Amino acid sequence: MFNSITLYVTSECQLECRLCAARAWAEAAGPYQMSLEELQEFIGVCQASRYHFVEVKLTVREPLLWKNLGPGCRMLAESGICDHLALLSNAWAFTPAREAEIVEALRPVDQLWVSQYQGNEHRVAAMVARLPRTKILGVGLHARQPRGPVPNSLPADCSCRGFGLFRSMVTLCPAIPNLYATLGRDSSLYPSYCKPLKVGCMDNFDVAARHLQEHCQHCLGNVLVMRAMPLEPTRVPGPSANPEML
Repeated sequence: MFNSITLYVTSECQLECRLCAARAWAEAAGPYQMSLEELQEFIGVCQASRYHFVEVKLTVREPLLWKNLGPGCRMLAESGICDHLALLSNAWAFTPAREAEIVEALRPVDQLWVSQYQGNEHRVAAMVARLPRTKILGVGLHARQPRGPVPNSLPADCSCRGFGLFRSMVTLCPAIPNLYATLGRDSSLYPSYCKPLKVGCMDNFDVAARHLQEHCQHCLGNVLVMRAMPLEPTRVPGPSANPEML
């Protein structure tokens, strides 16, 4: 059994936050929505490989904008490949017009996390009211991406654990798709960290060395890197705000 895997389900987001951790990935990926065919391929590989996860996470950038949210959550919940289905949102899509739709779509999701910033409190409150299992992550400060490797940051103290999946590529760490986009690296050139999705693809990852990689010195998911970077107040106005104020 594996701890977790994070699925990159969409590059869409209502916001363009100045310190967005997923901006480089989104720009490199272009408009992206994980198809149900991609999801079924992932489920099939896991079933054929007898892979089971404690948790499958849906995130990056805003999963409530994933066009296959409802059927995708049902497919994962019914697949038997995980004990828990989790989702992290910024809550901006939880509008009165979509509220009933989202509540129904998230029925199979038993772990809901929402990031609360200055400006989205009303959407967070609405989401908590309709979905009481929602847990709030207070995000008052953000760090800038380091321009180079941060000294004394290995072994990494990872806040994001498990594997990642983007466009039928499995990664040793869920941060790799975004981190490599930030660093301008082609993930396909790093077979030790990134493998094509196929039966048995996760068997030969060196999981024990996950926290000892060179790229960990650049990653904001590494608490030791985060602590070394200056923090700035999180400023996330609503979707209609002036981009110059972000």
